[in-house]
Amino acid sequence: MKSRDKYVAEKKKQLDEWNKVMDTLDARTLASREAGKEKYQAQLAVLHNKMKEGAGKLDAIKSASVDNWENLKSESEKTWNTFHSSLSEFCAKFV
Repeated sequence: MKSRDKYVAEKKKQLDEWNKVMDTLDARTLASREAGKEKYQAQLAVLHNKMKEGAGKLDAIKSASVDNWENLKSESEKTWNTFHSSLSEFCAKFV
């Protein structure tokens, strides 16, 4: 079983990596063609919301008691898996 601090550090690193990917995708919005730009931006906004949700879960784990963080971990994993899956689908469709 991972310690809470180790888990948070791993997820923080992953979040930082995904932030870089999202920054790249945001930059592509500016360069995208007008025809598909609205759909691109709308789906990118959904990704940003899912990422914020994941960051919120990570913050909850950071502030959780030692006894309670494991319960939050499974909820957090579901959120991160959903985000990762959505990000992969988005990149396959638009990148």
